[in-house]
Amino acid sequence: MRRAIIGLLAALLLLTLPACGGGSSAGGAEEGTATVSGVVNRLGDFLVLLTDDGEYAIFDLGPEVDKSALEEGDQVTVSYTGELGNEEEPPVAVEITPASGT
Repeated sequence: MRRAIIGLLAALLLLTLPACGGGSSAGGAEEGTATVSGVVNRLGDFLVLLTDDGEYAIFDLGPEVDKSALEEGDQVTVSYTGELGNEEEPPVAVEITPASGT
């Protein structure tokens, strides 16, 4: 009986693994990309954004991001991969565009 339960739990575990990590490596950047708008609060080796919701978001900068055209105080839209608020693995900004009208 114990072996049957262990076998059933192992099978369930194996079935859930593809749902957890399959999309990140095979999906490409567009599939897992989200956007957020706000004001550049700090710009250096990373970006601190004060979002339109009044929250701070910290981003690592992707290799394609050109930060030379950005300044602190700019209103921007950030396209990113990852999860906002994740301190262990910050989201990565893949594109930063000035908000229209600035």
